[in-house]
Amino acid sequence: MTGDLDGCWYTDTFDLVAAGPNGLVVGVGQERFVGCIDDSCGTLFLKFVFVGKFDAGGAELWGGCHHPILGGTGDFAGATGAVSFVDDPDGSGLPPADYTGRVILTN
Repeated sequence: MTGDLDGCWYTDTFDLVAAGPNGLVVGVGQERFVGCIDDSCGTLFLKFVFVGKFDAGGAELWGGCHHPILGGTGDFAGATGAVSFVDDPDGSGLPPADYTGRVILTN
């Protein structure tokens, strides 16, 4: 990841909540970000809700997810806030995404 969040984003769990014949998918899970925001570094733990639509071949047509922060380690200990992603699918199966959000550090 690049931008204000500089590091790696990992999906630890993904549980399918619903998948319809129209290609709509809803999932929930847990993720973590390992990296830095400016000079503050550590790990953020987040949960997420994903909603997307896929074509018959499995390519994402649109999607996005919301990630409330559950906590963190290092400089991110005690962090709160949330990050949201909007996918920009290009048909490759791994769409780039733009993100926005607010990470509140207490240290």
